[in-house]
Amino acid sequence: MHWNRPSFEWAPGFRLGFSDLQIKKPWSLALIWTHYNSESKGHSSGGSEHRFLEQLWVPSPFGVDALRASGNWKLHYNTLDCLLLHPYKMSQHSLFTPGFGLRGLFINQHFTAKYAGGDFSSQKPIRLKAENDYNALGIHLDLGLQFDWNKHWGLFAKGTGTLLYGQFDVPEKVSGENVLIQVSSKHLFKEHRSFWEVTNDLGAAIGIHYKTVQKKCTVDLSFAYEIIKTFNQNQLRRYRDQNPENPQNTDLGLEGITLALDIKW
Repeated sequence: MHWNRPSFEWAPGFRLGFSDLQIKKPWSLALIWTHYNSESKGHSSGGSEHRFLEQLWVPSPFGVDALRASGNWKLHYNTLDCLLLHPYKMSQHSLFTPGFGLRGLFINQHFTAKYAGGDFSSQKPIRLKAENDYNALGIHLDLGLQFDWNKHWGLFAKGTGTLLYGQFDVPEKVSGENVLIQVSSKHLFKEHRSFWEVTNDLGAAIGIHYKTVQKKCTVDLSFAYEIIKTFNQNQLRRYRDQNPENPQNTDLGLEGITLALDIKW
């Protein structure tokens, strides 16, 4: 027996921000929006009537073993940050920029799983349709460190963290034809949980940047590797490998390459 774990593919996202809205120096105000979508798909087959797939997502009265299975998981991730930043010149070549403020976090996950053959109908397969949404507001901390080895090139690192309080909305519905108890319905099983919970996220980035000054305008191009983890995000129930009274309660991790263009005037 082994797990079949469909992996998420690389997908583009964007981050848009504005800063220094004419407040008292050396403080600056920053508004930053991050948007990212991704999708994962997978399917598997038992190969013959003597090789079965054990399903995870459907309550066992509706079937245990399938000949074919597929899954699709979609992620919609958005953050909106409002920060006060205060740069400190540590030396001629290094700059430390702490910041604090608020973060709005909006994570919407949509999941479907289908099981056919074996205990399930081949013509009307059992289908799970579920959502795992979390909308939260929290206190956000941002720490940036920059080291320039000449007037153009430099290195930078960044760390972030947020203490969040928000609402989970987790509807789950099973539909299809159950060949074990000869029932066909659009709602074989239906559940909707809604609850409030405290969570947190952590992020880090490291990269290289190139800066040039043209008259009164400064252009800064950067390339970095970034990782973000938001804790206790996946709250869907898995019925075959745990107590169904307890959801997964696992983390959501994102990582990738960022290319940024900053223009200052």
